[in-house]
Amino acid sequence: MESLQPGMPFSRRTLLGGLAATAAASAASQLLAAAPNAHAAGGGPALLDVYTDKARYSPGETVQLTVELANPTTVPVTARLTVAAEKLGTPLKSAAPSQSVRMEAGQSQTATVQWQPPADDYQGYRVSVRLDAGGQTQTRSTAVDVSSDWAKFPRYGYVSVYTEGLDAQAVLAQLNRYHLNGLQFYDWQWKQHMPCPPTQIWNDLANRPVSGASVKSLIDAAHSRGMKAMFYDLAYGAFSNYDTDGSGVQTGWGIFHSPTTATKDTQVGFPLPSTWSTDRLYLFDPGNKDWQDHIFAQCSKVMDTFGFDGWHIDTIGNQGIVYDSQGNRVRIPNEYRGFLAGEKQAVGGRSLINPVGGYGLDQICDTGVDFIYNEVWESDGITTYRDLARQGDRVRANTTKALVMPAYMNKAYSNSTPTGTTRYFNEPSVLLTEATILAAGASHLAMGDGDSMLSHEYFPNKNLQLTDSLRAKLREYYDFQVAYQNLLRDGSHRAGNSAEVWGLNTSTTGSAGTVWLQAMSTGAATALHLINLLDNPSDHWRDDNADYPEPAERTDFTVKLYIADSTPNDVKVRFASPDRNSGAVEELKAKRARDSRGTFLTFTVPSLKYWDVIWLDTAAAALPVKAFDAFARNRVSENSFNAQMNIEPTSDAGGGLDGCAVNDGNYWAFTPMDFGPGAHSVDLRFATATQGGTVEFRIDHHDGPLIGQMAVGHTGGWQNWMTLTTPVQVSGQHALYIIFRGDVEGIGNVTWIQFH
Repeated sequence: MESLQPGMPFSRRTLLGGLAATAAASAASQLLAAAPNAHAAGGGPALLDVYTDKARYSPGETVQLTVELANPTTVPVTARLTVAAEKLGTPLKSAAPSQSVRMEAGQSQTATVQWQPPADDYQGYRVSVRLDAGGQTQTRSTAVDVSSDWAKFPRYGYVSVYTEGLDAQAVLAQLNRYHLNGLQFYDWQWKQHMPCPPTQIWNDLANRPVSGASVKSLIDAAHSRGMKAMFYDLAYGAFSNYDTDGSGVQTGWGIFHSPTTATKDTQVGFPLPSTWSTDRLYLFDPGNKDWQDHIFAQCSKVMDTFGFDGWHIDTIGNQGIVYDSQGNRVRIPNEYRGFLAGEKQAVGGRSLINPVGGYGLDQICDTGVDFIYNEVWESDGITTYRDLARQGDRVRANTTKALVMPAYMNKAYSNSTPTGTTRYFNEPSVLLTEATILAAGASHLAMGDGDSMLSHEYFPNKNLQLTDSLRAKLREYYDFQVAYQNLLRDGSHRAGNSAEVWGLNTSTTGSAGTVWLQAMSTGAATALHLINLLDNPSDHWRDDNADYPEPAERTDFTVKLYIADSTPNDVKVRFASPDRNSGAVEELKAKRARDSRGTFLTFTVPSLKYWDVIWLDTAAAALPVKAFDAFARNRVSENSFNAQMNIEPTSDAGGGLDGCAVNDGNYWAFTPMDFGPGAHSVDLRFATATQGGTVEFRIDHHDGPLIGQMAVGHTGGWQNWMTLTTPVQVSGQHALYIIFRGDVEGIGNVTWIQFH
């Protein structure tokens, strides 16, 4: 029998023939004790696990559920399995008939049951299986996504190991437990500028061996599970021998640090470890037609050879001021639209692009990518839980496409792992980040290679491992995001409903030491998210030292939620949490009343461990987001979402923080801002030690109508503040974008704006 470690995922195990019944019963008891979340009373038959055969189902497909069972007793038992399903707490009439199963003495076994979902497209369901055996009842649940296209509710994972003889079905069976409906094939290729290999076995960028047969078997296994398979490659990178390896790539297609000298010595690139396949990756202009023709032809060959579904296009992020071979400045984000349009026509299939740190995120939102993929970094101003949530706001301001965020947990702790040492992820910080991303209407790219989680941007890095406890909890969170995807991700947007939690500190900004309250709305419901940061020492999401404490569970506390007057009197208040009862819905009793602030409901929340979702089954309860008062002094660091900027302490009058590291194309946004009957001028509090540039004031979109602009120049230092004024003409409510233009690194810092 295979070795079973406590808490590892349970798979079918049959005891070797010839063992005595008592020995068999003992072994089944051991398996029962080891299985995660096993339910059994008095040592009787147990329902160990339930999972689906696919990550995503097309409308009309039948769901096959695998049920893992164990009977540690010395006598056989006849049991009955019953399937039930619900949508956001409402039971479905369609359910599979119950079926009997004989559980042999002292053995573990699997049974298969089927469930036919409704034919509706883009729906998530919570599905449970009940075991009735020996006078005991046990229930386990999973989730089902019925969607004709993965792009509506993407749950993206990865593979990065392609050794010869790899058991692809075993790898994908594990990933399927997390309902991942798409996989990034990371560093599978031969060379970045010639990804399609010339042989069946080749070395990747890091000189790891790659088997073409294993790559193809992983693609086939992914497709059998309803998953998309996306090949990874850079948009504009090449090995250092690109000009001598017969590829035809030319230096003149590159990007350069110098406007006057276009040679390999001045070409933008970055060094790699000496043991890798190339000592350097050189970068090219994604807008250069010759480079496009080359890389598109190479990637078309990949599609034809391997059967991938599309290209996951990577970028390197902001490389500062760069030029083409003719000395023209190249603004990389502005090249993405044309690059993606050409790629779609020449390569075909699905496409994604990673605008690292949001550098170019706004430019890709209206392209043909399947969804928005944004790798988040502190250096790009994405440091706190609130910063993560604001990425969802930023995407929603530009597109209705879904958002996936790679966010690498406990990275410094991972990097400091001594060779030969096993370290583990910090469970509290992982779950709090997971909750933050899901509450923002996005999904977290984290899981891959069977049962691994990312702590580093180099995906094969496995310095940190999952504990048994965290592994089990992550399955609950992935089940939850599928079961409640129509509440969490189906057109969700911020609502203006305010709330109070009696007896507990709260915030709407994700501050450490508070319960973080966020109101969201969809076309069918109004939700309030509660994230427990009460015991957290910091509001930084990454938890670099992996030392965040487990939060204490809070129980039976009262919430006061303000709602629209038009909310029906018979509105239902529902509660669910991935931390409680496997995400089962509970209906809360609410009292309705009114005070000077408006109509509200009060209700008792049974528990808060990490994350609760409370929702009203009507969109009519949603209140509009309160607009910013244009005539007040609005601090950019506190009130807006931004494109790739940081904040820092300021020495300006009044103290606080300023927005800094402002470069060409960066912006601050206030959504919405109320200009009332009209504003005629705007003050900007500004400081810089450079020549500055220009500030544009636009409404409705970052490319929207220009209502005013001002030149900004040297003020005498980064903290030498001046108030600058320019005329504007605007009235009513609009989203306001403050956009910076200039040819220097570091246009300036800003503390506040005020209209008059």
